[in-house]
Amino acid sequence: MLKELKEKAKKLSVLLVEDDENIRMQMERILKRFFQKVYIAEDGEKGLELFNSKTKQIDLILTDIAMPNMNGLDMIQAMGENRYDQPVIMISAHNDSDNLLRAITVGVDDFIIKPVNVDKLMQVLHKVILEQEKEKKLKQLAKLSIDNVTGLPNRFALSQDLEEKNPLALMLLNIDFFKEVNNVYGFSNGDKLICEMARRIKKHVDDKNYSCYSLQGDEFVILLETDQESDSFTVYSCAEEMVELIKKLESEPFEIEGWEIFRNFTVGIAWNDKGDSSDLLRQADIALNQARADNKKWAIYKENHSIFKEYENNIHWLKKIKEAIQNEGVLLYFQPIVDNTSGQITKYECLVRLRDQDGVIHSPNVFLPIAKKTKTYLLIMKEVIRKALQCFRDSTSDFSINLSVEDILNQEMREYIFQQIDSHMDVAPRLIFEILESEGIDNYEQVIEFIEEVKKRGCKISVDDFGTGYSNFYHVIQLDVDYLKLDGTLIKNLHCDDNAKAVVESIVDFANKLNIKTVAEYVHCDEVQERVRQLQVNYSQGYYIGKPESCPLPKYSEDNKIEKRSQSSP
Repeated sequence: MLKELKEKAKKLSVLLVEDDENIRMQMERILKRFFQKVYIAEDGEKGLELFNSKTKQIDLILTDIAMPNMNGLDMIQAMGENRYDQPVIMISAHNDSDNLLRAITVGVDDFIIKPVNVDKLMQVLHKVILEQEKEKKLKQLAKLSIDNVTGLPNRFALSQDLEEKNPLALMLLNIDFFKEVNNVYGFSNGDKLICEMARRIKKHVDDKNYSCYSLQGDEFVILLETDQESDSFTVYSCAEEMVELIKKLESEPFEIEGWEIFRNFTVGIAWNDKGDSSDLLRQADIALNQARADNKKWAIYKENHSIFKEYENNIHWLKKIKEAIQNEGVLLYFQPIVDNTSGQITKYECLVRLRDQDGVIHSPNVFLPIAKKTKTYLLIMKEVIRKALQCFRDSTSDFSINLSVEDILNQEMREYIFQQIDSHMDVAPRLIFEILESEGIDNYEQVIEFIEEVKKRGCKISVDDFGTGYSNFYHVIQLDVDYLKLDGTLIKNLHCDDNAKAVVESIVDFANKLNIKTVAEYVHCDEVQERVRQLQVNYSQGYYIGKPESCPLPKYSEDNKIEKRSQSSP
């Protein structure tokens, strides 16, 4: 006990108030063995004065009752609200009921009867300090369980209640487009709206068997706890309650800086029909997203929801992606690009594929959208860059790697690209970065800075899918590109669509004037290739030229000439 007391008291300070000099000196010696600091006062008046000046430094109070000027009970009472958590141990020569009752009233935690027994003092100190520690932990836990803005129980409290209780249903309520409120009126006004929202929701559910929680900013949870059997209160009764609440919330305006604003709400409902509440929040979130997808006010979670299936599919593919990354399953396929003047295959586009544990090869349109939602995308792109530079180290062909604008804006990705190029400077002059033009480019400064950096190292820049969507000729000039890859939707019908032909002609004319080379994508038959040549597009790529292959690069040598091929579909 003494060892534990010493450990727990070594960072604490104590106030000792005792008028008897001998007792005071004896107790001071004992207390100094355990406490970091011991404050001494000779009577209640001096004890109160010392406490008021050192309130935050004092953790524990030991005081006699009978003292001149001011007794111990009067001193404790006078401390009043200034005394927050400090426990009080009263030292008394009397064990009378009057003092005991008053001591309880003023908040005394324990008693020691004179003459003071050292062992008894140690026991009382140990007990009081342990109780104080427990009380602090409970208060800290309570703080952790409360949302700072609304004062409602938070996600931590919800998690605990879901473990300890078995609610019938969980309703997740979200304020639609709440970000607009913060953007227009400021975060402080956004907090005011959230507080008012919490008040209205709580008022609505106070007289019902519900618990209300505040989650991240614009989300609230209403938990239905009831003693009724589930057949007397159905999931649809629950939905009706939510519809009523939404109507009330949407019909009453919120006032911000003199403006009346109305907000819309969406609700996801999860019904605990299996007696397991651990997954209710996730299910309600899925239902809420389904409601949004269906343009509805609310939705009840069902396992056959399309969004639920999408989530399951995401989890399935994330597992495959992680396994592929760990087991060298991120592969490169190479699609040849022919020089339309010489007929030689001079370039290759590096295309990513994923090989799963069963040896099945998957196209990027299946796994990349899912990877982009997680950090696995960055790992995949790093593998693509690393492997591409290694593959073409011993080749004389040019090769291209696709980059999204997001890749360029990602600092970790940029730094990795620069580091890899710097390690393969002999390959850099043959490396072409293809930027997807259809994504649009908002942050020009960073994109231009990236282009300047890679061009310093000898690399070239191509704009991919040019000719539709966000196409902007001024962007091309700003970005100082070397190649324009004409969008496949223009090329695939080039042999039979005069409008497509006119667009391609203008792009080629524009590119020629700026000394920019053009590449036709999606060349899938002889007729399209012939038209591409007639329009003087510099390069062609597509299944007619060659499908993406994982075969060693020597199969596509610079001596390969494009010959007449039979028509093949892409």
